[in-house]
Amino acid sequence: ELDELTLDTARYALTPELRAFGVRTHSRNFSSANPYPQTLLSLYVREGNRLRPVLENLYVDVSGAEWDGCAGDSFQNSRTVEIAKTRSHGYADLIVKTVASGTTAVGKGETCDEKFSSHTVLTTLRYDGKSYVVPAALKGM
Repeated sequence: ELDELTLDTARYALTPELRAFGVRTHSRNFSSANPYPQTLLSLYVREGNRLRPVLENLYVDVSGAEWDGCAGDSFQNSRTVEIAKTRSHGYADLIVKTVASGTTAVGKGETCDEKFSSHTVLTTLRYDGKSYVVPAALKGM
């Protein structure tokens, strides 16, 4: 279910003369055993009287879990977008910083052993002349 739509007014300066604005959509399901909330970011630029999407459906926050009492797994990926100093086809490249974390829990009798992991990944998105190319793993629907 789509439950929130917000404007992202960060300074997405794609060229010295052109700044994009963002639209964030947040959706979720209602499962307590298998939650899957997600936030997607799309960037738009103004061209004359129209808005043109230049980045579509980048996962900026997504998490999920599958639990059966104590035993289960969960994950969370949080992303930020920065403007790079490099350019592709005249537009600034975008640096996406992903902080991925997860928990695995195993139940043994009345005890519950949990393991937590976390890592950071940097991905550069380049403009191809029409839009920023988003790898499938970072792209929402």
